[in-house]
Amino acid sequence: MALWGLLIGAPSAHFWHMYLQRWFAGKAETLQTVLQKVALDQLTFGPLYNLAFMAYTSMVVNGMPAAAFQRRFSREYPALQVNGWRVWSVVSLINYRFVPLQFRVLFANIVALFWGVFVILSSRARPPALKTA
Repeated sequence: MALWGLLIGAPSAHFWHMYLQRWFAGKAETLQTVLQKVALDQLTFGPLYNLAFMAYTSMVVNGMPAAAFQRRFSREYPALQVNGWRVWSVVSLINYRFVPLQFRVLFANIVALFWGVFVILSSRARPPALKTA
């Protein structure tokens, strides 16, 4: 998992925040601008990041074949993304509104640590439910 953070997670967050800063350069940091950043983040970077993280943990960490990952993706990704929007929309709003630019990636990475644990634990196979007679 450290390899993910080193090679994919941290660099992608770094360049994403640089891109957003350039995209919104010259605009006042009003609530409207912050909400535009959150929307852009949650409709582009967030879903792609979740897809990449799910693929990495499934195929690289757990050695899952691509066909099995496709089935898992179809079954689990919609709920993962909805939960992602619930968490990351609030995190992004706080990040873009209150966290200074130089600390935004750090703040996001701290939350991402807990998010990653949640994603991994929620993706573990659950024992079948006991049927009552």
